[in-house]
Amino acid sequence: MLGHVKAKNIHNPFIYAFEEPYIDTTQIDTSKSWFRIVVMPCFRKPYCLTIEKKNSRTFLSAKLTNGDGGYFPGLLDISTTSTYSDTIYNDLLGDLNNLNFWELGVDSSNRRGIDGETWCFEAIDKGRYNCIYRWVPYRYGNAKTKKLAEIGSYFLLGSNLLDLYSFKYEIDLERLEDDYLK
Repeated sequence: MLGHVKAKNIHNPFIYAFEEPYIDTTQIDTSKSWFRIVVMPCFRKPYCLTIEKKNSRTFLSAKLTNGDGGYFPGLLDISTTSTYSDTIYNDLLGDLNNLNFWELGVDSSNRRGIDGETWCFEAIDKGRYNCIYRWVPYRYGNAKTKKLAEIGSYFLLGSNLLDLYSFKYEIDLERLEDDYLK
C-alpha cells in the first residue's frame, strides 16, 4: 500500500497507527519545520508527539493508541493539539542544532535490551531531515541521547496527553506520570 513512499521508517507500523504521515525522503518539503517523537513501550500504551511551526505559531499534537506496547500498535485512541507562540519551536530547533541532530546516527552506547521502550526521533527543517531510534533514552546512551529524552518528556508534559488518558480511563495521574516520565 505504501510501496511508493521512500521513508526511513516505512516498516514502523506505529506511524500508521497514529495516522501520521511517513516522510518520503525523496520529497522533503523545504518549507516544513517539524519534529516528531514516536514512543513504543513494552508495557504501556504507545504515544506520539509532533511539534510543528506553521504561520508563526507552534502546534503541539499528542496522540495515544489503544495498542499493547511494542507488540501491537493499536488504533488511535486519544488525540489533542495545542497552539503556542513560535518561540517554542524556535527553542526546540536551537536544542536540535546544539545536539547536532541533523548528523546524529546510531548511539553506540545505547544498546537494545530485552524490555524497555524504543523512541523514534524525526525532524525536518529547511530541507534537512533525520530519523533516529533510541532504546530507553532517558536511562541509556550518551548525553545527546539523554537530552533528546528530556525534550520528549518536556513536550509530553506540555501536551496534557497524560491528563486526558487519566480522565478517560480513570487512572491516577501520578501513577501515569511515574510510568511515562521516568
